[in-house]
Amino acid sequence: MSPRKAMSVGMVFALIFTIVLMAFVILFGWDAVTRLLCFGENSKVQKSIDQIKDLVENHVYPKSKGFSEIYELNVPEGTRFCFVNSTDPRPNILGNWEPDTIYQNMIKENKYTLWVKHCGGQSGYRIDHLYIPPDRNFCVKTGARLYFENHGRYVTVEVMAD
Repeated sequence: MSPRKAMSVGMVFALIFTIVLMAFVILFGWDAVTRLLCFGENSKVQKSIDQIKDLVENHVYPKSKGFSEIYELNVPEGTRFCFVNSTDPRPNILGNWEPDTIYQNMIKENKYTLWVKHCGGQSGYRIDHLYIPPDRNFCVKTGARLYFENHGRYVTVEVMAD
């Protein structure tokens, strides 16, 4: 019969220390890991914001009244793009726009016409010449087809039905 060897006391303490250290890394490092994962998503969101801003300000608005463009929103799952009236961002349940009062005030103060809910939080953007009627504030998710139309003094946006 072979004699059984017991685990040394030093080895037991090393295992306990390793388990505790791993728990701390997971517990306190989780925020850093999620921020790292959000970085790629946020860059894709920013690219879409820049494309929409360029489309409205440089492609649709300078053209003649009645000119239109279609843009397909390609952002990560869970991201919402909300097009809102900068002076009256009232809720619109039919358009999926139900903002918090604090965000409504931020939109009014900064004259945002685009509000984005993404992995890293929420943020607003001002797109010159974009006008959304107050009763038509709305939000869309990835895959939505947006119809931008020049109305002379401003550009409007609507969701195209599939």
